[in-house]
Amino acid sequence: MNRLLVLTVAVAAGAFMLAMAGAETPAAPEGIVPITVPEDAELTKPLVLFPHSRHEAAELGCDACHHMWDQGMGDPVPCTASGCHDLGVAQTREEKKAPEYFRNAFHSSELMSCNGCHKARKELGETHGPTSCRDCHVEAQ
Repeated sequence: MNRLLVLTVAVAAGAFMLAMAGAETPAAPEGIVPITVPEDAELTKPLVLFPHSRHEAAELGCDACHHMWDQGMGDPVPCTASGCHDLGVAQTREEKKAPEYFRNAFHSSELMSCNGCHKARKELGETHGPTSCRDCHVEAQ
């Protein structure tokens, strides 16, 4: 009985893996993608225009930024989607440190954030993105 159960689970797992391998990953957007923020966010700087194609060219996996996205299971959602980084205004010290606070998705020192990744790559002497406010938050021309 145990052998049959193990065999059944192994076959089911294998079938699932084959199905996932055959699932198409959505095409990445080309060019510049405006970063969205929650509707209630209080902005003090211009929105960031994200060079998606540069990150794709650097061969970063989609999950480097879309860490909550299950590839092959539909299109990734924006960082500020409900349940991710959707807190637009932080009222307390705890909220300001919370991963749900949209600003932390981009500015924290965690490797999953834009700034954290750029700084880590810079420290390793690798090609990296901007690490200062004015290099990301540029007035539209």
